[in-house]
Amino acid sequence: MMQSILQLFLMVYLVNLIRWSP
Repeated sequence: MMQSILQLFLMVYLVNLIRWSP
């Protein structure tokens, strides 16, 4: 269960990086 939460967090982090990059 903890692993899926971590994976979701990682995905959100990656998406944010892509969206915030110039």
